[in-house]
Amino acid sequence: MRTQANFVIAVIIACGLLSGRGLGAYGGGAGTPEDPYLIGTPEHMNQIGLHPQDWDKHFRLVADIDLSAYTGSQFNLIGVDRVAQDPNEPLAVPFSGVFDGQRHIIANFRYEVAGDEDPSDGWVRGIGLFRLIDGAEARIEDLILLDPNLRPSPTCVERVGRIGALAGVVNSGLIIGCRVEGGRN
Repeated sequence: MRTQANFVIAVIIACGLLSGRGLGAYGGGAGTPEDPYLIGTPEHMNQIGLHPQDWDKHFRLVADIDLSAYTGSQFNLIGVDRVAQDPNEPLAVPFSGVFDGQRHIIANFRYEVAGDEDPSDGWVRGIGLFRLIDGAEARIEDLILLDPNLRPSPTCVERVGRIGALAGVVNSGLIIGCRVEGGRN
């Protein structure tokens, strides 16, 4: 009986790893409207930027988050906005899902543009917590950013454009009930 239980646990772990996201990448949920991914720690928030396959899913912030542990360009921005040099490379991979902040705070989001964030023609584009938002159903709602600070690194030699604390670029979608308090960009 114990061997069978161990086998079941091993299969569950393997399925989680094969899905592209190890167990615990977020705080729970399935990414659907009825069961959104739960974001409750700085690590959960940082994981979103590593999983473009989830950028069309639903997320819910379940606690206030302090991102001050991420300095320089350590934080994984959400979405990609660039000019592709290879015709087979996508120009953009936007966040097209739903992020419900539930009036929680993301504090101390700091990002220093290094210049290696997909520069393709001498420009680094779309710098923000969400680099690019685009989609008929895309929505960021009820989120408070407290004291964000975005700026180019003193060593950045690329030109930087389209920068904003919440979003670098919004092509389509909605931003509802969000605000930025303090900070600099």
